[in-house]
Amino acid sequence: PASVPFTPPPAATPDACATCYAVSGDGRWLLTGGHASCSLRCTSLSKVDLVVYATQHSAVITCIDVGADGVTILTGSEDGTLTLWALYRGLGRPSVSTATPQVLHVLSAHRGGVRCAALSTQLDLVISGASCGRGRGRFPPGGKKAADEDGYHDQNTCALWIASKGRFLRWLPMTCTPSAVAVSHTGTGLVVYTAEDEIDGHVLLLFSINGRLLHRVALQSPLTQLVCTRDGANAVGNEGGHLTVRKLEDLELMHSYQVQETLGVAPAAADGVACFSMCPDNHHAFVATDQGGVLIYANPILNIILLEKIAGDLLNL
Repeated sequence: PASVPFTPPPAATPDACATCYAVSGDGRWLLTGGHASCSLRCTSLSKVDLVVYATQHSAVITCIDVGADGVTILTGSEDGTLTLWALYRGLGRPSVSTATPQVLHVLSAHRGGVRCAALSTQLDLVISGASCGRGRGRFPPGGKKAADEDGYHDQNTCALWIASKGRFLRWLPMTCTPSAVAVSHTGTGLVVYTAEDEIDGHVLLLFSINGRLLHRVALQSPLTQLVCTRDGANAVGNEGGHLTVRKLEDLELMHSYQVQETLGVAPAAADGVACFSMCPDNHHAFVATDQGGVLIYANPILNIILLEKIAGDLLNL
């Protein structure tokens, strides 16, 4: 049926409901994960009864990202692995109307389930975060003891990979479980968020591409989504139900946009941002609220101005 990825309730159809979503670069396919079958599903947006199934993981998919080329897909799973897919065979543009997901590489170093991942085809880089577990990646020369002295630990949680070769690159020097990761496509840096830091609780970290910690910022509220803008200048996040914009060079907060104030309602009437998406040219941000509305912000990087408010229940659109 056309509603397979979205059909509630899970008790009636336990394999129907998805937990993570993405759209292919050509806008033709909705990619979903989190199904009990552990499959990546591609649902045609022009023929909604057409669903393509692809399987590789041995546990449910927890995150999906699409490369800037629009056809390279990254998935992470509870089984501790990541998979790079070509949406169409040969990484070319489709010669037929059906997606044919093909496994390019399987990335394996995490022992815990993957929680978040990001792909940059421009930098040929993958960053992934997983729950704590003894990592299988290489340690620096000198063995385990020297590695511990240099800041490397058994409980590796955040890894970098070479996307085109499927090769492990390095661990980032942190042991807490990342909840969100993002990579600047211009090479400005890597942004990692963790909610389990022993000192500050909610922490946003900025690393260089070489894995060096550049900046560390304590957050007052939990962060549930993180995106680097295509120009590499800013990091946009959902912090405590508010849309925030930070400078990527030092993580300085530029502005926090209150959804409740935009809607003109009391904080108790609307919890805030449920999720958001940036258009490729950074001109607009689309914000979904917990009340089922959609807000469209213009120029979110320079001076976010509300253009239009679409109120109502998304199920009725």
